[in-house]
Amino acid sequence: MSSILLAIVIGAGFGGTLDRVGATNPSLIGRMLNFTNLNLMKTILLAIRTGSVLMFRGADTGPC
Repeated sequence: MSSILLAIVIGAGFGGTLDRVGATNPSLIGRMLNFTNLNLMKTILLAIRTGSVLMFRGADTGPC
């Protein structure tokens, strides 16, 4: 049960952060795809990197 709550908290934090940086703004997404404003892309890549590091660190520690 605690793993489900942890997943909900992490998902809400990730979604809130993406909303805060403007990932829900279509014009900002368009500027990112045209390579005129790369702030959103940097944020997404940072989130992927952080999630990957945390996932592999968690896998190294073994099951709870």
